Amino acid sequence: LLDVVTDPLLAGALRRLELGEIDLAVGQIGETPTGYFRRSLYSDRFACLLRQDHPALAQDWTIERFATLRHAVIASGSEDGFGQVYDGLAKLDLPDRDPMLVPNMLTAPAMIAETDLVLTVPHRVATRVAAMLPLAVVEPPLELPPYEVALIWHERRHRDPEHSWLRAEIAVAAMMAVQGNHPLAEPAE
Repeated sequence: LLDVVTDPLLAGALRRLELGEIDLAVGQIGETPTGYFRRSLYSDRFACLLRQDHPALAQDWTIERFATLRHAVIASGSEDGFGQVYDGLAKLDLPDRDPMLVPNMLTAPAMIAETDLVLTVPHRVATRVAAMLPLAVVEPPLELPPYEVALIWHERRHRDPEHSWLRAEIAVAAMMAVQGNHPLAEPAE
């Protein structure tokens, strides 16, 4: 029996893994803490989402222009750093006065489509939501580190053969999706 539970923020995922409440977690995590294992599933680059008629799109897309815009950021709600939608702006010295905190990735694109905000998200996410809403996908005018999605588990389950099988199946499904050989694959650009 396998139960799949989705939690957009993976609140307390590391603690829940340690307690055995969950067996695996999939998401973004900066570093794997001692006592946990990690397997990279895929990497993605970042893209910016703006409404299709955003005034910034009619001008040169420079880092200076980018820096003057008001940015939206996704609230992670995760104390252990797991599951955050990384917004590289946090590590840059940009004069973003007061970013708009958006509660989740489901509401953020709708907000972007109706405002002059800009949202930096993984490219795969950007292209999917832009296909559904009047949004433009633009490459960031600066280099951002890649966005990596990983599978993480507690060391207690590392040698379990059934757990190992499940990890391998998840890795294959992720690889197929990224390569476009899976029903959940990203549509061609």
